[in-house]
Amino acid sequence: MHNTADYEKHILAVLAEAGKAGISVQKLSRHVYNMSCSLFERPNASIVHKYVQQYLQRKSKQSDSIIENMAQRGYYRIKSTTPPAIQQLLLDFYEEEEPKMDTKETPAKDLSMSLFE
Repeated sequence: MHNTADYEKHILAVLAEAGKAGISVQKLSRHVYNMSCSLFERPNASIVHKYVQQYLQRKSKQSDSIIENMAQRGYYRIKSTTPPAIQQLLLDFYEEEEPKMDTKETPAKDLSMSLFE
């Protein structure tokens, strides 16, 4: 079972990428589904679609939300009236942190036994 917080992150990322043109619920659901698939686990596509649809409907009705529905039925986008700085802060908040790799590589010790000792 996938974490709904992951779905929310994916939804916001795709909406941000779609920009002012917005995106349909169907396409957004497909993107969220594809982003949630892994080598070992595949979510149920109909459950993902239902979650995305309900999430967008719920959020677009809230006055303080950055998500709005568009004139065309079934299309959503990030509100154009939201200042860009606030949009960026919110999207940065939802981005996952990449694990930092240690840049220093320590050479591995040779623990093998010599044949000639």
